[in-house]
Amino acid sequence: MIHSGQLFSFIHSLSKSEKRYFRLQASVHSSKKNNKFLLLFDAMEQQPLHDKEKIRSALRHHIRHFSFTQHHLFEQLSKSLSNFYAASSIDIQLRNSLNSVEPLFRKYHYAHCHEILRRTKKTAQRYERFGILLEIIQWELKLMETEGFRDITEERLQELFREEKNISKMFRLEMDCRRIGDEFQRTYFSQMVVRTKKHEKIYRSMLHTHLLRNKNLSVSARIYLGRSVASIHCLLGNIKEALDHTHHVIALLESQPHRLAERFSDYISFLSNAAEFAIIAKKFSAAKKSLQKLVAIRHRDPRNQAQAQIYGLVIQVMFDVNTGNFIMAVRREKQAEKLLAQFHLQPIKKMHLLFMFAYAHFSLQNYVRCNYRLNEILSNKDLPTDTALGDYTRLLHLVMRYERGDADLFESVMRSTYRYLEKRRALHPFEKLFLSFLRTHTHAPAGKAAFIALKKKAAALEKDPKERMLLTFFDFVSWIGSKIEQRSFAEVVSEKVK
Repeated sequence: MIHSGQLFSFIHSLSKSEKRYFRLQASVHSSKKNNKFLLLFDAMEQQPLHDKEKIRSALRHHIRHFSFTQHHLFEQLSKSLSNFYAASSIDIQLRNSLNSVEPLFRKYHYAHCHEILRRTKKTAQRYERFGILLEIIQWELKLMETEGFRDITEERLQELFREEKNISKMFRLEMDCRRIGDEFQRTYFSQMVVRTKKHEKIYRSMLHTHLLRNKNLSVSARIYLGRSVASIHCLLGNIKEALDHTHHVIALLESQPHRLAERFSDYISFLSNAAEFAIIAKKFSAAKKSLQKLVAIRHRDPRNQAQAQIYGLVIQVMFDVNTGNFIMAVRREKQAEKLLAQFHLQPIKKMHLLFMFAYAHFSLQNYVRCNYRLNEILSNKDLPTDTALGDYTRLLHLVMRYERGDADLFESVMRSTYRYLEKRRALHPFEKLFLSFLRTHTHAPAGKAAFIALKKKAAALEKDPKERMLLTFFDFVSWIGSKIEQRSFAEVVSEKVK
């Protein structure tokens, strides 16, 4: 049974066209006055903030069984959305076609059953829907048995068994790719950087899965693997390989328009990943090409359009931050807030976006706004703050406190940050060096000589690809350089890019 708050959130997540379609469907068989679930829908839709008791009170003369009506409304909304998206969703179309076979079978209309199964099978094969194909074969066998195997030769029966076996094999391969892909993605989102040689060995072993050598994988399987293998390569600092795998999947989707149409959300994600990997590799011209494709997207599906806009914005901010254009990054904040209200961005991506805004404010010495964005991340339980990005949010907070000269508060933040990072995971040499330096200068700012010595040690560590990956979160080397040269951090970063 759905709760009132969940139903309220569901209703307010609907677009205007989805609400209009629901009202039209709901009013077909009864008037609004007699339609209790439509009265409840209107009452919830008009409320800016959820107030269950106020709705109960307003509808007490119309609705006696509130929980039942609430559940009925949820069921009707689900059916309405299913019908609304039927024209644009291959999965809904296939499922609806397959569901129509049962009533025809019960009425002995076997010829109609065969025709529907034939058409559905053709579409399912084109889109590689192996689960649906297995269900279709079960229906075909059931019809053969019901009709007494009339006109069915032994060869035809064995052919169907072989087909079932091959589809089952492809289905298992796809599920294996999805499982491995999910494992890769979870590892990437939780780590983002390699912490130990043991972890590096584990990640490298992931890349030797036999599935990568299989040439008969479905498009979906190749998408699962392509995204995840690229992420692991990025984790290991192999940005070229990450880009190659990402561009391969983009080319695969672009070469098959019908698959591109139904996997457009994945296409947007891959364009975003291609631009992100190119920025990390400092290949800004390549990043611009992927970004231009992303921002040029105009799609009839509002969700895909909103996704393209917010993903494009994330990449634009990342591009601005990494090229030292911090003023432009900050100017995009209001647009980001507006888009975040329209589209549910993946928590790790939302966290990355907020972190980049904090980073931009830090670079422009807007420490109050920087602190606001950092606290927005660390105080939000829905964001994955136990990841590497969460660690660097804390480190940026520490540097920001150092810059502000809050000696007492800096000492407190220093202790809690060091304790947290040391307890949670193995520290990188770069992190150890940086934290040790800040601990040494807790009570008095470091002089130029101390920063010069720190830069020599940092330059030696920067040669390691894994250590270099840490600079994608915060450019410690440029910050050290700004202290030595007595220039602003933003100025040093901008000059470094040129």
